[in-house]
Amino acid sequence: MPPVVLAFVIALLALAGFGAVTAFAFFASDLPSPEDLARDPLAQTTNVFDRDGKTLLYQFEVERREVVSLNSVPQLVVDATVAAEDKSFWTNPGIDVFGIARAVRDDLLHKDVVSGASTITQQLVKQRIVGDEVSVSRKIKEAILAIQVTRTYSKEQILELYFNQIYYGNQAYGIKAAAQTYFGKADLGTLTVAESALLAGLPQSPSVLDPSQPDNIERAKERRGYVLDQMVDFGAITQTQRDAADAETIKVAGKQLTTITAPHFVFQVRNQLAQILGGDESAPVRVEWPGHTAELKLAIGEHRSLPC
Repeated sequence: MPPVVLAFVIALLALAGFGAVTAFAFFASDLPSPEDLARDPLAQTTNVFDRDGKTLLYQFEVERREVVSLNSVPQLVVDATVAAEDKSFWTNPGIDVFGIARAVRDDLLHKDVVSGASTITQQLVKQRIVGDEVSVSRKIKEAILAIQVTRTYSKEQILELYFNQIYYGNQAYGIKAAAQTYFGKADLGTLTVAESALLAGLPQSPSVLDPSQPDNIERAKERRGYVLDQMVDFGAITQTQRDAADAETIKVAGKQLTTITAPHFVFQVRNQLAQILGGDESAPVRVEWPGHTAELKLAIGEHRSLPC
């Protein structure tokens, strides 16, 4: 290569490098800290029980959520989620360069958005920190933060944050609330292959995949089938398990009804909690003390026997 041409190429590469550094500095200048991801507590359901500790009288909630540790999430659910959302999760730096390239290719070929490129870390950053504004600058900030988050937290910590933060539709935030809402299962260990695959597929588009809505059943089944295929490809299940799970009819728990047992006492407890912990005791449903359990010094049998 002639010296003049070589010098020109080097100059272009240097200019590109300088531009990349400048662009990074511009977008990273006002980014929140990656530590913000786990700094603020997640909103959880506040449960009010009878004094026996067994009879649930009412649940106050801003977001229906029960925080769980990663150790309590079955490997089947972990594999289903990683296979469906981010196959390179355990090795990528927070973003998937090849996934972005595939998404661009598919979008150009199909003239429509048919595949996503957001990693599990990017989804977490989007919902927890940067928001869902549709813009190029937001996507760039999301990618930069995802890389910083990966450098700050272990993959296990990121996955645990994801399972507790992400929205699964039908007012269910986090995997524990999703299992309870859709299948009436408080024990994640009892989720089947089919149920695990269905839940893993919901975060992509919760409103149109929510299987509790009859109009969504076919879309939910199609999405579940896709997740099952990815699980086979990922080595999480066999083809026989995949076919058996895909043949299962989608059955969801009935609609959860909000009832209040002993309402006078329940709201007295809320008022007392507001005074002790802080919050708005006049709010009709909103509470500011996530995850607390309150026990009423009242036997519900005695309450029901009281004269009106």
